[in-house]
Amino acid sequence: METVELLKSRYRAMNNDRQHDKMVLDKLKTFHRVLLYSYQAGWIKKDADGAKWVRALINPDRVKFDYDEKIVSVDHRAGFKCGDTFEWPKDSGTHWIILKQEMTELAYFRANIRRCLEITAVDPETGEQFSQWCAIRGPVETKINTI
Repeated sequence: METVELLKSRYRAMNNDRQHDKMVLDKLKTFHRVLLYSYQAGWIKKDADGAKWVRALINPDRVKFDYDEKIVSVDHRAGFKCGDTFEWPKDSGTHWIILKQEMTELAYFRANIRRCLEITAVDPETGEQFSQWCAIRGPVETKINTI
């Protein structure tokens, strides 16, 4: 009977929230190690706050004639969210927009990104000129899709 009780206690220990939290923390530790040694790791800077460079992992996803799409992985503490734009690689002037977040990834922020162009326009009400980073897909579009 002692063996059955021991197995039950092991089962309870392995199948609770603490075990899940431990796996998430282990994955986060692995992610931080990858940021140090991976070929795809680099520095990115959010356009909104501009001064803070953070380490991120950028993996290839799709390269088409019309657009370049990749996957970014960055620590949650960096504060990235969908719709943010950032510069990568460091001091290159190339900007990327975060399209959609991978909601199943709990250890760190993971999302699809697309390369941006800077569009300059004039505000019709005030007449002021402003610029915006946005992802535009070549002349093949027949309608405007928004995400």
